[in-house]
Amino acid sequence: MNEVEELESIPTKIKYKGIVWIPDKNAKRIYPQKKPYIKKWVENLKVGYVFTIDEFWNEHPNHTKDKKGKRIIDRSISEMIKERIILQIKAGEFKVLKKN
Repeated sequence: MNEVEELESIPTKIKYKGIVWIPDKNAKRIYPQKKPYIKKWVENLKVGYVFTIDEFWNEHPNHTKDKKGKRIIDRSISEMIKERIILQIKAGEFKVLKKN
């Protein structure tokens, strides 16, 4: 009856000041995972707003030159569509369904 059970709690995500931290099981230090610019940009839009990808490129022209940046933007858009945050109306045109 007087047995002691040892419990271990390992958080999978820690959110602090808008940054999501994901601890690495092997590392002693926690590294932040930053949100892509497109996700931050969509969060600032109103629900129901229809936007084009060109609007984003006009506000963030540095990403048009960088191939890695374009890949990250494309991947982030497809993730937001799967999570039903945005809806693709036609090629390059999207509608905000909900805030993340």
